[in-house]
Amino acid sequence: MLLLNEMKTQHSSTAIIEFLVQHEQALPGTIEQLTEGHISQAYKFETQAGKYVCRLAISRDGFDADQFAFHNFTHLQIPAVNMIGRYDPDTYYCVTDYVEGKTAISLSSDEMEAILPEIQQSLASIYLTYINGSKGYGQIDVTSGNAKHGSWQEKLVQIRKHGRQAFKINATNIEP
Repeated sequence: MLLLNEMKTQHSSTAIIEFLVQHEQALPGTIEQLTEGHISQAYKFETQAGKYVCRLAISRDGFDADQFAFHNFTHLQIPAVNMIGRYDPDTYYCVTDYVEGKTAISLSSDEMEAILPEIQQSLASIYLTYINGSKGYGQIDVTSGNAKHGSWQEKLVQIRKHGRQAFKINATNIEP
């Protein structure tokens, strides 16, 4: 069972900046650390070709899911995945196109209210996505487009059996 602090990479900014300059031809003055999620470190950078985001994580599953979504759900605004690779033996990285914007948590109440129609439209687009060719519930298998569990009940039972204690521990470690 991994705790949140064990799920997220802990690489130094200096090492990541060096990596981006050497491997992605990032222009040094353009590299900027972004707000991170629970499982990845994130940096924005520019090259001669454009603006990008590099995320680092201990698993490539989320990156593969992003790539699957970009190729299969073209009606949604999903950034292009340009590269998935190894940062080091324990860490994967993913480079996507940079999309200008703000994180929802950084919006004021007035800003959030102003964009609610766009959020509702995005959620409606997701809801209306045609997935009749796929089967199952839970995390997607990006090679088949199907999920592992035959029903939501089966997925929830699996979470209850295996994930309840991990969820409790991780929920107490989430910083506000």
